[in-house]
Amino acid sequence: MVLRIFIFLVALGAAGGAAWLSSRNSMQDTVTNAENEPAPMVDVLVASREIAGGEMLAAEQLRWDSWPEANVHDQFIIRTVRPDAMQALSGTFVRTGFAKAEPIRESRLAHANQNLLSNRITAGMRAAAVKVSAESAAGGFILPGDRVDVIQTVKASGDLPRNTSRIIIANARVLAIDQNVAQTEDGTALGKTATLELRPHEAELIMAAEATGQLSLALRAVSDQAETATVMEPAETILVRRGTERSAVSVK
Repeated sequence: MVLRIFIFLVALGAAGGAAWLSSRNSMQDTVTNAENEPAPMVDVLVASREIAGGEMLAAEQLRWDSWPEANVHDQFIIRTVRPDAMQALSGTFVRTGFAKAEPIRESRLAHANQNLLSNRITAGMRAAAVKVSAESAAGGFILPGDRVDVIQTVKASGDLPRNTSRIIIANARVLAIDQNVAQTEDGTALGKTATLELRPHEAELIMAAEATGQLSLALRAVSDQAETATVMEPAETILVRRGTERSAVSVK
C-alpha cells in the first residue's frame, strides 16, 4: 500500500514538472515572437532634398518615408491622415530650411496669401532693400539666411583722389533675394535686390550710403557669424562734391 502511494506521488510530481516546463516554454515562445514582430510603421512626409529657407515648395521636393509609429511627432504629416499633402502644400513658402529626409512641419511653412517676409523679421528690426548684381553679391551665391558684410564704394572725384571702399555694416542677415528666391540648376540665387535685416539706424545708414556710392555684399563664413549686425565706425569723413551738390562721405 505504501509503495502504491509512493509511486502515485512520484507520478504526480513528474506530471506537475512537465506541465511547468511546458508553460515556461510557451511563455518564452510568446516573448520571442513579440520581440521578433516588426514595429508598426507609418508613412511620413519628408524633404526629398535640401530645401533652403525662402524657397517655394513643390511636390517634387517631397516624398513619403516609412517611420516607426512610436517615433512619429505630433507635428509630422502622416499619409493615412493627409494623403493629398504633397499637392496641398505645393506653392507654400519655406520659413526655415529643411535638410534632406527631414520631416516636413507645416508650422515652418507659409501660404502664398501670407506676408512671409514680415513673419521672418525679428522684433524691433527692419527689412531694407539693397540693389545688387551677380558681381556685387558674391557671384550670385548669396542665399536667404546667409550673413554678409555691406561694402560701400565711392568713386574718385575732385575732392576724393582715389576710389575708396569700406565695410559700413558687418554681419547683416539676408532675408530674401528679390521678392522670391529664383534658383538656378546649380543652386545659386540670382536677383537684383537683396533684402537685409537691420536695426532702424542701420537701415538709415544703408539708404544714405546707397545714395552716395555703390553697395556690394561680401559673404561671411558660417563659422564667422554672430546674432546681430554691427555698424563699422568710420575713421575719417571727407566732403565729396558732385557738380553743385556736396555730401559727407566716411572713409577709412
